[in-house]
Amino acid sequence: MVFDIRTEDSAKIFLENFFNTTIRTLIEMYNKDSEYFWSLNDDLIKSKNIFCQKFVVMHYTSSLNKCDCIKQNGINSLQWALTKETELKMFLASIDVRFDLKNKELYFNKE
Repeated sequence: MVFDIRTEDSAKIFLENFFNTTIRTLIEMYNKDSEYFWSLNDDLIKSKNIFCQKFVVMHYTSSLNKCDCIKQNGINSLQWALTKETELKMFLASIDVRFDLKNKELYFNKE
């Protein structure tokens, strides 16, 4: 299964396949009670081997710092954002997510 978030439609298709339901159902469940949604889907999420998951991403944007990084550097590739001192890289480091772009690997919790 490929997690393709290049477009909104491809992200929806992935989520529907991953959770085996419609995006509408997922949104309704989450909006009704987000804690229940996560408790209901926790086992499913944990049962998936995300370390063998393939991700397809084109770019990133963020505005936590009022788009200062984008204003200073323009919009760049995700690879660029993960190798420079960007707010995205700092946020990912704060939750212990790291990328080895050369070997196309993602590490979480030092794994």
